[in-house]
Amino acid sequence: MRRRAISDEVGLEEAVFGLVLKASRERHSRGERDVDRWLQTARAMAYELPPAEVRLTNIANALDRHPAHVARAFRTRFGYTLGECVRRAQLERATRLLRSTDAGISEVAQRAGYYDHSHLVREFRRWTGQTPSAFRRDARRGG
Repeated sequence: MRRRAISDEVGLEEAVFGLVLKASRERHSRGERDVDRWLQTARAMAYELPPAEVRLTNIANALDRHPAHVARAFRTRFGYTLGECVRRAQLERATRLLRSTDAGISEVAQRAGYYDHSHLVREFRRWTGQTPSAFRRDARRGG
């Protein structure tokens, strides 16, 4: 009889442990989805906000989070900083404008969120290896 009681206790203990483990995993998974959701929102804001409003503090305030927490979590989740994401968004904006408009380089720079013409040229060359004018020329030739 004693042997059966020990066996029942072990079985009960295993069942309880299994339930606790399952609940913990579900809670952790749900927590990851919540974190993922607000970090996805932060990344979307970097692309969708007007360039002048894309600041860590603005994004953190909109998400009701501390800027340092947003910056740290963003880098951990995506493997690059929010600042790098913002620069990528600016470059993509500039690239779209160069392909789709006849706006001058200075106007493209301003609309994409760069300080001035030379800032765009410097960043664009660093990322693509060519100037915005050369990029536009090649894009129009179909190259």
